Amino acid sequence: MHFAEATAFAPLGVIVWHTVYKGDADTIPNVIEGARERAFDALAFVDRALAARPYLLGDEFSAADIMMGFTLVAAQMLGAMDERLTNLPPYIARLQARPPSSAPPSCETGTESPQINTEQSREYGCGGLAT
Repeated sequence: MHFAEATAFAPLGVIVWHTVYKGDADTIPNVIEGARERAFDALAFVDRALAARPYLLGDEFSAADIMMGFTLVAAQMLGAMDERLTNLPPYIARLQARPPSSAPPSCETGTESPQINTEQSREYGCGGLAT
């Protein structure tokens, strides 16, 4: 799961930092191009992994897919993906077609999330998180 943030997003963060926040990307084209190359290499790794399976860990959707989904949407927005990455667009479409997760439990109403059982709620407090 850390690949999405630590490896794949890191060069995208460089691009965002210099284009959006600092606004100096045009003065450091070699830095931006290097970041784009590193981003593409990471995205190509993910693209190859998805050649034989619908999700990162196989047939089932997982937390790894959630983490990678953000990185891939950011890569799309930054223009870091191109036609060579043939497995990523259908993967992103699969992720975007999934229904949103259920709402967390409400402390006020006492409703429970389907992912957190009553015993967990009692043990950890409202929302199933340690309090």
